[in-house]
Amino acid sequence: LMPHPERNIRPFHHPDWKRMPKREHGDGFELFQNAVRRAGQLVS
Repeated sequence: LMPHPERNIRPFHHPDWKRMPKREHGDGFELFQNAVRRAGQLVS
């Protein structure tokens, strides 16, 4: 299987979310955050 960075935007999307330390965003959130930041740089 190919890993997908958008697989879990929210921490509770992860299959082991109850066992993991509590956090605000999932692993995939950084991908979208960086894309929005880069798009903003290209527009301005």
